[in-house]
Amino acid sequence: MKNPIPIIALLFFSFSMHCIAQTDFLTNLSAPVGILCNGDDLYVVENNAGKISKIDVTADPPEAKELISGLEFPSRLARYNNDLFISEFGGTHIYKINITDTNPSLTTVISDINSPDGIAIFGHYLYFTETYKGTLSRVDLNQTTLNPTVVVSGLSSPKDIFVYKNELYICESGADKVTKINLNSNNPSRITVCTAIESCHGIFIANDILFVTQRNLNKVSKIHLNDPNKVAEDFLTNINECVDISTNSNNTIIYITSYTDNKIVKYEDNFLNIKDKTLNKPLMVTPNPATNYITLKNNTESTSYTIFNLLGKQIKKSYTVANAPIDITDLNPGMYFIKTEKNTFKFIKK
Repeated sequence: MKNPIPIIALLFFSFSMHCIAQTDFLTNLSAPVGILCNGDDLYVVENNAGKISKIDVTADPPEAKELISGLEFPSRLARYNNDLFISEFGGTHIYKINITDTNPSLTTVISDINSPDGIAIFGHYLYFTETYKGTLSRVDLNQTTLNPTVVVSGLSSPKDIFVYKNELYICESGADKVTKINLNSNNPSRITVCTAIESCHGIFIANDILFVTQRNLNKVSKIHLNDPNKVAEDFLTNINECVDISTNSNNTIIYITSYTDNKIVKYEDNFLNIKDKTLNKPLMVTPNPATNYITLKNNTESTSYTIFNLLGKQIKKSYTVANAPIDITDLNPGMYFIKTEKNTFKFIKK
């Protein structure tokens, strides 16, 4: 009979390696909810303390430094250029701060709205959910006066939202499902993506995999969007009241907030293949020519970009996340160059 000890040792080692990948990244927070990773900076909403903190993920040990306070039960975060947008679930506002300021101050973006929660940027539009009204609305950030327009109503306790490939995904916590709309449609209709997602609260998508936090079940599930059945699988478990989720720029580290345990959990595992499979593919602008939006296809990182005309004049400067659309509706027809932090591409605006 073969000695079973080496086999047992191997199984134990494999199990241990898998467990090591999930660790406490930062503790002693105050009911953390929304989280947003941007380069080496991690922004987190501390709900009970009414503040936003910033963490340098390269620091050892990491430390939460207060960025802004005085909020009434803040919830989620979204970034647009140098502005960090904050939804105030316990109040009636969406605020923003300039993250390049040494001492940032709150600027009101929208007021007199009902329990704003999920927020996301698409082009120059800010989308947000109002949980108790069951609506998804948007404002045009290019306008001087921001008047919200309802995009979808009749949602069941909408929580977090996420933009991916010209579509906006919605956590409908009251219906235990994730739905989506096409953002390029003038009259978008809601499509069910997956059901039986009890207590869904936060979503993030990378490499056609939808990650969703199930707060009351203390776990994160994943759904392969290319799977016709779109069945949810357990991904991470034993994270008490996990609310929100974000990843680093190349999708190799996942950060999850644990509300009741007052901490951020970090998950890192190169064996999971959550890295974007386009890492070794060349970047390109698509569609090209384009009318309203372009996308940096195969881009896996957040990056700033600048658009120039043929004379070298700067036309537009902004920031984009991986595979997000870039709004060019305000450009005149013609040829342009878009320069990122690493590459320059030519495209035509029709």
